Formats: sequence, C-alpha cells, structure tokens
Amino acid sequence: MPKSLTLPFIGTVFKRRREVMESNTSLPVCSTEPVETYLLGRPLVMPGSTPGWATQPWHYVFRDGDVAWALGGNRRWRLVTVMGDGFLEEIENRKQVAYHATWTSEGVTMRGAFAPGCGDIKPDTLVIRRLIFDEGEWRVERNDWQEVLDDNEFEDTKVEFMEGRSDDQV
Repeated sequence: MPKSLTLPFIGTVFKRRREVMESNTSLPVCSTEPVETYLLGRPLVMPGSTPGWATQPWHYVFRDGDVAWALGGNRRWRLVTVMGDGFLEEIENRKQVAYHATWTSEGVTMRGAFAPGCGDIKPDTLVIRRLIFDEGEWRVERNDWQEVLDDNEFEDTKVEFMEGRSDDQV
C-alpha cells in the first residue's frame, strides 16, 4: 500500500497516517457511566440551533416528562413522552445517549428507546413540526394529529396540510 498519493490535476501530495486503532469491544451494550459525565465531554446543542432536516442526527438533551417526536421502525413520526434522563448505549459502534419513551397506539401503551444522535427523536417544537411536514414524513396517528391540529401556534402549517390532503388521509 503506498504511503503517499499524488493527484496529477492538483499536484499535491497527500500522505496517509498510520494510526493504531484500538478495538472497542470492551464497551458493554449499556454503559454504567453517568449520562452527565458523558455529556460534559461532548458538544451540546447551541441555543437557537436547529437540525437542517427531520432525520438529521442532532444531539439534544431531553428530561423526564418532555414531549418529543420519535421516528419508529415503520418510518412514522409519533408523539412520545420521554421517561427518565437518558442512558448510554452503543449504537452503530459509537457510545450515544438514548432515551426511553412511551406512546399510545390504538389504546395500547408502547415503550421504546430512541437516540438523538441517530436522528430518531426530536423535541416537540414548531420548527421540528415544520421540518417533518415539509419533508413529507408527517405521518402520525390520528390521536397525535388531533393534538397538533388543536395547537393554535401551528395554524399556518395546519392550513397548508389540510388543503393538500383528503379527509381519509388525516
């Protein structure tokens, strides 16, 4: 394997660095390290920042009882309630903060785990609702829709959505 690579059209030489990569096999599936300790060493969300698209990984810190939007395995966004202050889990070979959340589906209370670093849980804000709506991923259960439609702050998106859908789609 060459130690350098020359690109003729640029005329620049890029040298490869050989670094010894340590195996991450010693990390348990659920770490016992406190979430607060882990978060202190990571960049937190800057005030006023938002993700660029609905499924963008976005490290947001949730608290027990927060209402959020979670993307399920069926690629549907649903309103959930966050339970607890999070836990560390190895996801996609990286240690990430994940949250347990509950939601109701057809009268049955469900529970799942979601990680902001994977892009599958977002806070319930007008900006996030707009992102989900604009990307065509606004597929939620009827009871979640009723809560959104009753929100007066979301009036402009509600009107746009209702004009573009038939009654059986809502």
